[in-house]
Amino acid sequence: MDPKLWWHLSRASGLTAWALLAGGVLWGLVMAGRLTRSPSRAWQMDVHRFLGGFSLVFIALHLVTLVLDDSITIGIREILIPFTARYRPGAVAAGVVASYLVLAVVATSWLRRRVPHRWWQWVHWLSYPLFALVSVHAFAAGTDTDALALRWVALVIGAVLLFVATYRGLRRPTVSGPRRSPAHR
Repeated sequence: MDPKLWWHLSRASGLTAWALLAGGVLWGLVMAGRLTRSPSRAWQMDVHRFLGGFSLVFIALHLVTLVLDDSITIGIREILIPFTARYRPGAVAAGVVASYLVLAVVATSWLRRRVPHRWWQWVHWLSYPLFALVSVHAFAAGTDTDALALRWVALVIGAVLLFVATYRGLRRPTVSGPRRSPAHR
């Protein structure tokens, strides 16, 4: 077996989680801004939930492979408690905090009908700093982020997210379909 197998799996799962989170944030912006009307709203919500839930799978894989990798000293404590890692403590802490934020956002999505809308909305606004923290973690703790292709992908993803967030913020979405009563909001 390749002695760097866990390292390769850790990097691949971490970058995949980052891409899924970017997709989830972008898709959430598209949905919230009502920037598309097709396919159905239920399908759009399923895609958004899939991206968020699947990102958790890759985050878990990233964390497990970090612990299994003998070439680094990352254990359960470093994964759970910010600033305890010896390797780039700030960058690793950004990843730890981001993982807690992902859990909060996804959990409130699963519980959306059971939590007050304002609370759900407030937690979902954490997706922006969450994605920023994940990006800091990826590019400050990662060992292969000097790859030109990865930098270009990150630049494009960041620019698209910034554009869509700005567009959504400046545009007042039109309400289509029946209005929900204040009790449902």
